Amino acid sequence: MEIWHPEKGTTENASYKIVNEYTSVTLHLSPNDAVFVVFKDDTKINSRMLPLLKETIIAKIDGAWKLAFQKDRGLLYRFLSTSFLRGRTTGIPA
Repeated sequence: MEIWHPEKGTTENASYKIVNEYTSVTLHLSPNDAVFVVFKDDTKINSRMLPLLKETIIAKIDGAWKLAFQKDRGLLYRFLSTSFLRGRTTGIPA
């Protein structure tokens, strides 16, 4: 059993439990997240519990920051952010 992330094109193994012919799948979703649960092959294993992943902050961004892409890759190739909150940015073209 796998979880497919269509926006990234990636899959990952899923934790699950089968009881009385019903399958319970553990999902960890962010707000506005969407995934597909893929039942790929028959199994004789009634449960699989994967260890929980621990998030680690590797860098903290304080204040404004600038993001740039190669020109001619779309309408916006430079961006100056004035804040960052829960995966969303607010800012102006730089």
